[in-house]
Amino acid sequence: MLLSMLPNEAEVVEDAARLGFAWQGLAEIEPRQISTLTDICGRLTELLYVWLASGSDIDWKPTNSIAEACISIGQIVWPVLHPPNRDWPSPSKMLPGTFPHLISVISKTIWNCPDEGHLFLVTCSTSSAEPSLRGCALGALSRHFRDDPQTKALVRARAVEDTDGRPRGAALQALAEHFRDDPQIKALLRARAVEDKDGDPRGAALQALAEHFRDDPQTRALLRARAVEDTDGRLRRAALQALAEHFRDDPQIKALLRARAVEDKDGDPRGAALQALAEHFRDDPQTKALLRARAVEDPDGRCRGAALFGFAQTLAVRELAVLASQYLDGLTPGRDPRKPVTFDDIARAVVSLSKSEEEIRALYQRLSAEVPLTFADND
Repeated sequence: MLLSMLPNEAEVVEDAARLGFAWQGLAEIEPRQISTLTDICGRLTELLYVWLASGSDIDWKPTNSIAEACISIGQIVWPVLHPPNRDWPSPSKMLPGTFPHLISVISKTIWNCPDEGHLFLVTCSTSSAEPSLRGCALGALSRHFRDDPQTKALVRARAVEDTDGRPRGAALQALAEHFRDDPQIKALLRARAVEDKDGDPRGAALQALAEHFRDDPQTRALLRARAVEDTDGRLRRAALQALAEHFRDDPQIKALLRARAVEDKDGDPRGAALQALAEHFRDDPQTKALLRARAVEDPDGRCRGAALFGFAQTLAVRELAVLASQYLDGLTPGRDPRKPVTFDDIARAVVSLSKSEEEIRALYQRLSAEVPLTFADND
């Protein structure tokens, strides 16, 4: 029965769902009987090798199905050749996260070789030519082998020494998630948030500090500094978002957001500041005035859109917020008020809001009375 539901080698590369279902089916069999099912286990093993080497898994459903099945089966005598008595599977470039996760689970369960699995992942984390795989291997080691005394030391070293920013960022995230009780980890995160030469690990460190160490007064001070001083606009944006989310009760944060919404040289942080003001401080009259002004004056269309959408939210009329959204769904991003409102926009708004064309035009005019909109000539 299980053999009949298995895909062939070509099918499993394109669609691993049936492979996941087959592993789930195996997990329903009494574990002591599995050791006698040489044909089924052999076929599952070979297809697993093919998929791990060449497949993909966008939604992690096959990955989770296989992992859950292996955990359910537990440690058994797997009846066909497997690591460490054969080569480990090759990693597909499309499975950087799936691969080390499954290697961790399978080596600790049905293949019953946790020490060898740990060693293989250590090699992946330091020697793989693929930065994404190195980073994901570090995450898998931290999640599945955190009790190994060498794991924390390895991940700490890679957070500084890896030649690519992505694995360094992944290492910092893993340290914050799995080893944050060590006082040295917070100190390392603070240092890397400023000293790392690449934006990705600096951002990972800032995010980890905001998520796991927000009660430390130094975290707020560091975020405020990086919101202004970091050379990467994406990180200034991330710092502003973290401040608005976690520290908005501090009166200085609102003042900082107002300043950065105008003064930052890049659109990303200005837009983030405008969105944060609209989300968290919309009842402040100064917020409404600033959003209206930036919807007209900001030189970046995305920022004008963010300001228009935020301003429409302050009006507390749902239909106006929908019209101010780029996709007429009442969600960010907002539409640039300089982009002409077309007949197609009006037609889509009729459907979205279940109103007549006349009512939609009247709503657009109401919004335009607050923030000037442009209308296509044929409208």
